[in-house]
Amino acid sequence: MFEMYLKKYIDSYLNVNIRPSFDTKVPGICYIHSPISSGSISESQFEIKVIDDDLDRAVTTRDEIIELLKTPDKESWKKQDSLLFRGDLAGGGQLFNDSIQVWELSLIFIIKWRLKNGE
Repeated sequence: MFEMYLKKYIDSYLNVNIRPSFDTKVPGICYIHSPISSGSISESQFEIKVIDDDLDRAVTTRDEIIELLKTPDKESWKKQDSLLFRGDLAGGGQLFNDSIQVWELSLIFIIKWRLKNGE
């Protein structure tokens, strides 16, 4: 459920088609969700890869995603439907995939989240 809400949140602001695990289109954006803990407030690692043959466009998209998902302080929460979340950028990097001639820019977020009304 968390993944669907977060995907919808990113799609609604950036108008991109973010896909799980991998993407075959260039430019493309994909994600990998790894749960860390669950409870009344759950925590997940959410890795996003921006794949593009144009580095400038990839960097612009990467920066837009960072601004979209990071939370400026520990008290504020972002919202998408029943999902409340706050995110911190925990790492990332970039590489050039020579076999398919594209840049891969990765972002790793640690996201604390909960669903309203016990969904």
